[in-house]
Amino acid sequence: MISVNEAKKIINSKIFTLGSEKINIKDSINRILSEHIFAKFSHPRFDNSAMDGFAVKSIDTKGASKEFPVKLNIKGTISAGLNNSNKMNHSECYQIMTGAEIPSGADAVVIVENSSGFTESNLVNIFKEVKVNENIRLKAEEIKKNAIILETGQKIGPYELANAISFGYEKISVYKKPKISIFTTGNELVLPGAKLKSGQIYNSNLFLLVELAKNIGLDVEYAEILKDDEDELKNSIINGLKKSDIIISSGGISMGKYDFLKSVYEEIGVEQLFHKISQKPGKPMFCGVSNKKFIFGLPGNPISCLICFLEYIWPLAERMMGNNFEHIYKEAELTNSFPIENNKHRFLLGKVFLHKKKLYASPSKKLGSHMLSSTIDSNAILMSNPCLNKLEKGDKIKFKFFPWMNL
Repeated sequence: MISVNEAKKIINSKIFTLGSEKINIKDSINRILSEHIFAKFSHPRFDNSAMDGFAVKSIDTKGASKEFPVKLNIKGTISAGLNNSNKMNHSECYQIMTGAEIPSGADAVVIVENSSGFTESNLVNIFKEVKVNENIRLKAEEIKKNAIILETGQKIGPYELANAISFGYEKISVYKKPKISIFTTGNELVLPGAKLKSGQIYNSNLFLLVELAKNIGLDVEYAEILKDDEDELKNSIINGLKKSDIIISSGGISMGKYDFLKSVYEEIGVEQLFHKISQKPGKPMFCGVSNKKFIFGLPGNPISCLICFLEYIWPLAERMMGNNFEHIYKEAELTNSFPIENNKHRFLLGKVFLHKKKLYASPSKKLGSHMLSSTIDSNAILMSNPCLNKLEKGDKIKFKFFPWMNL
């Protein structure tokens, strides 16, 4: 049996990425860039108007006010998107719309509110003096050509997507996503919709693991219930390894009479990295590798299964996709006691909240690893290192938000 830190260190030593692929920018949300994205051109590409108004020579507006307006001749109207070959001289101006290119000779824009307004007339009254470059977005003031817009390793969200598209990218290079197969084992498991017979339970773990995997962005190749039969287990695991980068099984990994998975893994040549971690819940977890494929055997109790996935598999999958973001434990003040273990890391679900600018953590009162309802109203994993002293109300506890949750 190894410690939590040793288990994580072993997994991290085996992590690799799966190479990169070019995908359509529209399909890139939550993917990780495998190369920089550069500005193909300066942004803005040209001097343009920041407001609707009049493109002017700033010197022509000197002293302008409502009492003493400056009259300018209107040469025409420039709207956004039009090719601009317009030129103007002193005492001239153009009606100009937001985003339209500034005509040659103009060096400022008077907003329409500071004028007599848009008109069909050839004259406009200017009521306010403007300075050079006022209300103009200057060429390259935001980004210069060839500047790095997005860096390798950045996750694509709506903002990153929009920035890449603004420079005309249709396809981008991202790290490949691991493919995953998920198996839950047990003769007692049935799917929702079936009528429960004596000794049977509904298979919540399969759906829990599938949705967790999808939440990260993994492609789920298989999701099946397997009976406690060595041949069936072996054939399914072998088939999963052919198409997947990560295999997850739930159940069948402990010390029961029908817990066959460990021997099946050994039989098909899986290299065991470790089996059993000094933690509660989740002690019987198995981890192995085979031809650059990761195999995880998780306990069958749902909270053990959930915590093992979030502590070990989620960070692994993110790193395989090129995301090196660290899920760091922070500290909060306990609102009630926390059940420590002398020789084990102790994990428990709980609710972390902010009150008067201070973080508090309320551990779930449902301590059993079979108590799936402890997930309801929880937003974090609470954790204590092996400890001899009791943790009581007011003491500090380490916590980590579920990756999809926050305050």
